[in-house]
Amino acid sequence: MKTKNTPTVYLKDYLPPVFLVSSVKLIFHLHIEQTKVFSEIRFHKNPKMERAPNKLILNGENIQLINISLDEKQLSEELIILTNNTLILNDVPDEFTLNIETNISPISNKALEGLFITNKKLCTQCEAEGFRRITFYPDRPDILSTFVVTLIAEKKDFPVLLSNGNCIEKGLVDNTKHYTVWEDPFPKPSYLFAIVAGDLNKVQRQHFTKTGKEIQLSIYMDHGKETKGQYALNCLERAIEWDERVYGREYDLSEFNIVAVADFNMGAMENKSLNIFNDKFILADPDTATDIDYENIESVVAHEYFHNWSGNRVTCRDWFQLSLKEGLTVYRDQQFSAEQRSSEAQRIKDVKQLRAIQFAEDSGPLSHPVQPSSYSEINNFYTATVYEKGAEVVRMINHLIGKKYYRNGMDQYFTQYDGQAVTCEKFVKTMAEASGFDFGQFMLWYTQAGTPAIDVTVKFSPDKKLCSVTFTQTNNTSNHGVKNQPMCVPIAIGFINSNKGQIETILNDNSGVPVSTHKIVLRKKTTVINFTNFPDESSPPVITLNRNFTAPIKLNIKRKNYDLTTIMKLDPDLFSRWDAAQNMALRVITNRINGNDSKDALATFLEAVGFVLAAEYSDLSAKAEILKLPTEAIVKNTTPLIEPIKTCDSINWLSQQMIANFFDHLFVSYKNLETDEKYS
Repeated sequence: MKTKNTPTVYLKDYLPPVFLVSSVKLIFHLHIEQTKVFSEIRFHKNPKMERAPNKLILNGENIQLINISLDEKQLSEELIILTNNTLILNDVPDEFTLNIETNISPISNKALEGLFITNKKLCTQCEAEGFRRITFYPDRPDILSTFVVTLIAEKKDFPVLLSNGNCIEKGLVDNTKHYTVWEDPFPKPSYLFAIVAGDLNKVQRQHFTKTGKEIQLSIYMDHGKETKGQYALNCLERAIEWDERVYGREYDLSEFNIVAVADFNMGAMENKSLNIFNDKFILADPDTATDIDYENIESVVAHEYFHNWSGNRVTCRDWFQLSLKEGLTVYRDQQFSAEQRSSEAQRIKDVKQLRAIQFAEDSGPLSHPVQPSSYSEINNFYTATVYEKGAEVVRMINHLIGKKYYRNGMDQYFTQYDGQAVTCEKFVKTMAEASGFDFGQFMLWYTQAGTPAIDVTVKFSPDKKLCSVTFTQTNNTSNHGVKNQPMCVPIAIGFINSNKGQIETILNDNSGVPVSTHKIVLRKKTTVINFTNFPDESSPPVITLNRNFTAPIKLNIKRKNYDLTTIMKLDPDLFSRWDAAQNMALRVITNRINGNDSKDALATFLEAVGFVLAAEYSDLSAKAEILKLPTEAIVKNTTPLIEPIKTCDSINWLSQQMIANFFDHLFVSYKNLETDEKYS
């Protein structure tokens, strides 16, 4: 636990490590009360730091040093500087092997980092700084090494012994003890190290990659829960196949193991080839699990598997680059989920979560950039900004350069930096090299806090058939005294009206080609864009902005009820329909909260709801999202004064209005969708 005396860590102070690690061999004599750890670590001096003093600094917390030797020579106490959290050796050679023997007590470890006991099982959690509770080591993400791990334990207490990589040997030590040896040939940082030991059962399956490579897929769980793991196993296979097809990433080992731990303190952890999950994100009882339970399992299984490349094979240089692995992997799991089910409904769900949690974070005292510049406690930065906003930043990159160049950039990124620890800047630079796009201004999305607000003014001239749109960027979020700069904002724009629906317009002048959706990039504080080619219609055109939520921004535009309900009913982009429905419902709800029960707004909204209910939708899950009312979290983020009771009452009131007007239709729809089929 950090205290008020904990020094602040700054990104600007980063220095490469003086020593790198070539290989690590670990032997664990596992026991709940006291575990002995023998480590053999091969060090060599970093060529980038050849002028630095040969001073080795190792991290270590709550571990007992028993023995230490350098190149087989025992080190005396006077050569060792040992503090509460470091072990320092001065004047070491440029290359050497360090052998360390330590004792640790899993049952006394209440930090739930390092090696600890959970429900009679031994389990690890090493991200972000847990490995230093296992042995003395340079516990930082930019030091990558291969690992060979031997686990020795009483067979009756710990019949299953798991670690990273492939199991290359196992057997009996004596009549009561057994061992396993695990080899991970791919260099990884210490935060990806993992051990699980306990009495577990498993479900497993053989899987073959696109090149014919065989993988043993296993999910371990407590006895009696075996039937609950089959769905997760199906999800894992789908994720493996998807990553091969969409990103060209093939799995690199012959084993992939997941362990379900009922009281694991994290949601899930992507340890190389040994993922550890809280069992609510991996086990599903067909008799009790809801659709949301299944969706969460699918998403989290995919997310942790995708980390094998975006986070493990290519990892982050330091913890300021956390979004390099998490933002990118969230985006990848969102893509996967969108393809598995409904892309429109998935996009709506992504944005709902972003607006409810991350927008609130961005507008409050905890606002911080996707790439923070400082921290006192790194665990405080596992936030919606780093994860969800970070994913939106990667999505914008894909939108700006297009699918072809995005895929080329990802291929280049994985190839160029395989086995390395890199930065957000290097990721974006790779995308720039692959596409030729200038991402200079775009980097503000990583370094500048806050949600940009875009004020939009629309002026339509019927006689000229011209629409002039003015965009003005603002971002008043505190940025440590530095004035926020205009961002590079990609935004998709279209026009519709109640007669023709979608309208094809021309950008700026009559020399262009009419299109239904314009991809605009805003770069200045104020931008004026003209659109032409509007038809002779009695109903005025309605502009739709940020189709498919191309940028994580707030839009401020004056809308009539007609505008919102026209979009809600007719826009070709289902996200825009949902967004308009949310805004129209918010208008009715906030009117009631404020004591202004506008019958016109309610009647207009209900008429549009009736239209949506009666309309044919190929994607019923998106249709369901359009009909859902805003949550309390969304309402409180859009009103200056938070009134929980009035908010809840007003949402329930509007729900009752919808039921009273459309009960028969809703009931018939419900009955038509009833099924006894197994969830898939």
